[in-house]
Amino acid sequence: MRLNRYYFYLFINLIPVIIELAVFYFSSISLFFLYLQPIYFFYRLNRKEKKMGLKFFCILILGVFACNKVNQWKQPVKVCFNIDLAQEAAVSGTLSFNSGYLNIGSFIFNGKREQGADVYFTKSFNPQFSLILNDSPVNEMSFDLPQGVYSSIDVEVLSGNNNSPHLVVSGIFSDGISSSVPLRFEYNEIDTFIIEGEDEFGDKENIDLAENSEFKSEIWMNPSDWFNSVSVSALKDADLVTFEGEKILLINSSNNTQIYKTVCDALSDDKQIAIFIKKM
Repeated sequence: MRLNRYYFYLFINLIPVIIELAVFYFSSISLFFLYLQPIYFFYRLNRKEKKMGLKFFCILILGVFACNKVNQWKQPVKVCFNIDLAQEAAVSGTLSFNSGYLNIGSFIFNGKREQGADVYFTKSFNPQFSLILNDSPVNEMSFDLPQGVYSSIDVEVLSGNNNSPHLVVSGIFSDGISSSVPLRFEYNEIDTFIIEGEDEFGDKENIDLAENSEFKSEIWMNPSDWFNSVSVSALKDADLVTFEGEKILLINSSNNTQIYKTVCDALSDDKQIAIFIKKM
């Protein structure tokens, strides 16, 4: 009696397993016949119809791969642009720079790709955006760019249009004998900074922005190049002004104007480089 009861409960417990096996068996048969139908249909066609069917099948497959390829070149990579000051001494080693900021009114990106469409966009900042030089990257300068190998990348940074200085660079002037004095250069002209892209090896024609990667673009400004046309004697003879409670050498459109003009001429001829580096 107990043995019969044992087999009864065992049968009851096996019922779900039996049902699952039956469903799997019949569904497998259904799938087999479902996949068999196109083959059977193709077998019943005559020779001309088979040729047309093969052409249609090939076009369909090529279309699928082409769509995948097009979508591939639309996949974005994140690139964060950052502007730094080159740490180089100027004017025979008497002048060095350590900080500054740039007021940005708009940012323009123009890239040409070997595959996929070219990339062009403009981002305007209203009010203008103040970017601290030699600081950490910020979200305002982070963009999603379509992946691919770029044969050229050109960036334009347009300064703001309010009355405040558009570019400020600060440093120290030392006459090499007895004294040092803070120096502040204020660029008051509304200007466009032209920036040319290259990879970390200096290649400007094969900038590979690969998918599933994140890049930083280091844009270097080198005030030393702007001031190298200024003589040491001109800086020694420059007028000092009181700024925020201390005596400094202020160079702008109203103070030490001859030095300002010389530096502006060099700045307008300068061309910055954006180096695209893959983040590890």
